[in-house]
Amino acid sequence: MSRDVRAADTLFERVAFGLGFDRLKERMPWIPHPLICWGIGVFVLDLIVLQGIKELTGYTATFFVNPTWVIQPVLVLFASFVVIFLHDRYRAVLEEIDVAARTTDPDRFDTLAPHSFRAFLYLLFLGYGLWQFGINVGAGTITEIGGVAELLGVAVVIPFGYGVIFSEFLATYVGIMLVFPRKVRRSDFRLNFLDPEGLGGLRPAGELMKTTYYFLVVGLVGFLVVLYGPAIVDPLTGSTYPDPGVVTNLLFTLVWVLSIVTMIYGLSQIHWFMKRTKREELTRLDRELRSSVVDPFDLDTFEIADEDRYNETNRRIEYVTKTQEYPTTFTMWMQILIGLILPKAIQMVMAYL
Repeated sequence: MSRDVRAADTLFERVAFGLGFDRLKERMPWIPHPLICWGIGVFVLDLIVLQGIKELTGYTATFFVNPTWVIQPVLVLFASFVVIFLHDRYRAVLEEIDVAARTTDPDRFDTLAPHSFRAFLYLLFLGYGLWQFGINVGAGTITEIGGVAELLGVAVVIPFGYGVIFSEFLATYVGIMLVFPRKVRRSDFRLNFLDPEGLGGLRPAGELMKTTYYFLVVGLVGFLVVLYGPAIVDPLTGSTYPDPGVVTNLLFTLVWVLSIVTMIYGLSQIHWFMKRTKREELTRLDRELRSSVVDPFDLDTFEIADEDRYNETNRRIEYVTKTQEYPTTFTMWMQILIGLILPKAIQMVMAYL
């Protein structure tokens, strides 16, 4: 894929290409995607380098005090791969559903979330790091806890490492679950009534939304481990982490509810589009059918004036009526339902432990 197309995927790519990553890639083609390189770098820096510095400077590595902390660098590395996978899968879905042939403006589907939104998320994580560093905890307290390594973790790794990658993941998630369905609904996108599965040719889009939500579920479960894990492993480490309180439980429940809202919103946008398009096509075909019939509103006296046209229109009506109003099968619905319930179920179990 060309540089211009790839650079349109994520804001981090645009910055990396602007700094000459494409020239580096030409010399060393085995180098992975720039965001994956960043994820690997953050993983190694946080899990190995900074924890090693702690041990060498008289402090205890975080994973010895709280083994569940390891899930954080693992998640950031995982997220970097997921972002690229979802962008590549999104482009493959556009080809599978043949966007170019189904709308007069296929270019509007080229990108998921605008770079301005990604930059806004970057700034949020940067603000969080500065708040922790300067107000909430303070540089002095951070240094007392883990020395210069802890200071670098809070001031550098959190905003520029975790912040960048999680911002890209959240922007990609929003793009697939909210922006893409809205674009479909608000464009002149056409349904494929000849789809043998009866899903309007949108099953790949439904599969992509389901997969994207499942990746979010993995993140939510990891978030649960971060919140509840320290208190659960206390007997093994001898540490004294307090049990998560009401505020923590409410925070996670809020995040969980928001994730459900995004899934409902995305599917409802596709549903309303499919329902509207189906009704419009049926209305058009109904008028065409009646034009081939004499006195169509009286079943006792109506006569077919043009039988070939009448049969052909009925055949087309059958294609339309067999088309569902959701891009999902029964199996996909069950998988989505499990994904919706799973995070809260795991939270209840971990809270009990």
